[in-house]
Parts: sequence; structure tokens; C-alpha cells
Amino acid sequence: MSRSSGRSSKVAVAVFALSASVACAPSSTGASGAADPAGSSYPERTIEVVVPYPAGGGSDVLARALVEAVNSDGGLGADMQIVNRAGGAGVAGTSEVLSAQADGYTIGFGPEGPVTLAPAVEDVPYDALAMTPLLQVTESLPILAVPGDSPYRSLQDLVDAALASPGQISMGEGPLSYAVPVTLLERNSGAEFNRIDYEGDAASLTALLGGNVDATITQVAAVLPQVESGGVRVLGILGEQRSEFLPEVPTVQEEGFDVVWSVAYFLYGPDGLPENVLDALVEAFGSAAESETFEQVAQTAGLSIELTGAEELESYLSDRTAMAKELAEQNGGL
Repeated sequence: MSRSSGRSSKVAVAVFALSASVACAPSSTGASGAADPAGSSYPERTIEVVVPYPAGGGSDVLARALVEAVNSDGGLGADMQIVNRAGGAGVAGTSEVLSAQADGYTIGFGPEGPVTLAPAVEDVPYDALAMTPLLQVTESLPILAVPGDSPYRSLQDLVDAALASPGQISMGEGPLSYAVPVTLLERNSGAEFNRIDYEGDAASLTALLGGNVDATITQVAAVLPQVESGGVRVLGILGEQRSEFLPEVPTVQEEGFDVVWSVAYFLYGPDGLPENVLDALVEAFGSAAESETFEQVAQTAGLSIELTGAEELESYLSDRTAMAKELAEQNGGL
């Protein structure tokens, strides 16, 4: 591997069902019957929602829309505020949340990368599975794109070129989450790409449009305007199903490669949150995710609403963490 630096459904789960899944969640999620540090009248003061990325990014925009919906509804009984803790590709903010007191006044929101992927490639100052998962609210389906004038008309064309010239076809990557599908595609197809890291979607898309890379992994929302203008061609959707925003584009599986990848955006807290706190937060955020305000923001970002409760989310995160570690060990990294 040459490398250089540089669940798509609409809301269908009622809030009471999500709360029920919290009540049934294993003891590792914190519903253990221990003394309640939050008090029976939770919440009594402002709740901090930590976003482990800078203000203005995708995670921040989504978090602010959720918090705005919660605060506007007023049913929780206390306001929430966003706190941005950037650093270490999400590791710094995640560490702050997981080391906080388990009283429900410090929770986190963001993509799964710092929890499921970062521990597979670096030492992190926390046990990512020693946490209280609350609720997944959205899902991102990464896509594989080439310039509009690229000679590669299909994913098979791109793979064939990489097979013919190992390490010569350049592939842009942004967040760590995008490294996984490229690794899976290489392993599944036998191709070897010249993998180039970028700081994020904007940087990798600029490189693609400037002809500095042959292809890139990015998000649907990042390329929609360029797809409409003909500046970008999308070769495949990396999710299990086609994107509602690009329904004419096949999945990578449909193109014959067993590669499926999506990114969950979810809420979580430190290990040991008591049941009354879980119930209050899940109900508040579940209602917020169904609000028109949040749905409009998610739609603009090219994200599908996907509500998943605590028990299923815990299983998902555990499985993804194990998969990432295995993949990193087999390939010498992601």
C-alpha cells in the first residue's frame, strides 16, 4: 500500500421505544443501580455538549441544530450549550467527555471515528468502550468520486487502472473514516492506490477539481453542486443502499466489490450515567432529531436521519471497534 501525507432510513423509531432500549441496555452502559450523582431532579443546570472538532465543521453544525431544537422545545427543563474541543482528530474532546463525572452535565456528539477507529491506529487516553452510548441520530454514506472529465466511467475502470499501474492511481482521503473503505477496496480488488491524506472534504475536493488526484473519498453533500454542474462524477456509494440524494449512482457492492461503509453520528456520555439521566437525554434528543429544524440541516448536509437506541448502538460500536483493530493489524494500519 502506497501512502503519502499531504443506515439510510427516515425516522421510524418512536421516542418511547428508544427509551425502552435504554432501560434494557446492558450494565456496561451505566444503568447499574448505583448512587445517582445527577440527583432525581436532573437536570438542574446547563448541560455541556462537547463537539470534538472546531466550530463551523459538519459535526458542529449538526450538534448546534440538535441543541437548538432541544432548547426551543424546553421540555428538558434546562438549557444545553455547545463546547468545541478540537484536537487530535477528535481524540481530545472525546477524552474530555469520557473522563467527565457521570452526572449528565457533560456529553459528547460527533462521528464514530474517535471511538471506533482511532484506538486501532494510535494510543488514546481512554477506553472507548467504557462509555454510555445514548442515541445515533444520523448516518453519512461516503462516496467515491472522480473529476467530470475523468477517463474512468465506472469503478471497475478505476480499479483496472490501479491494477495495471500499482501505486500510480492517486486516491484522496480526508478523515480517518475514509481510510477504511479505501483499505477494504484495495483488499477486495487487489488494487494498490497512491493514497494521499487531506485535512478534510474541502481540501480533497479542491485537489480533485484541480487535477491533483485521480479519485477521492468524500461526502455526498460536498460534491452535489459539482455533480449537477458536471465537474464531478460519482462512481459509487459506499453504503448498503443507494443514496437518496444520488439515486442514479450504484453502490460499490452493485459494482461487484464487497465494500460497505457508513459513518454514524451519535451522542454519548461517560460510563455510568444513571437511568433517569439516560431517559431524559434520549427523550430530548429523540424529539429534537424529529424536528423540522434538524431535518432541514441534515438534508442540506446530505445525511439521512437514523435513530438507533442505546443497546443497538453499543453493539454497533463494539463490532466496529473490533473490525477496525483487525483490519489495522492485517494491513499494518488503516
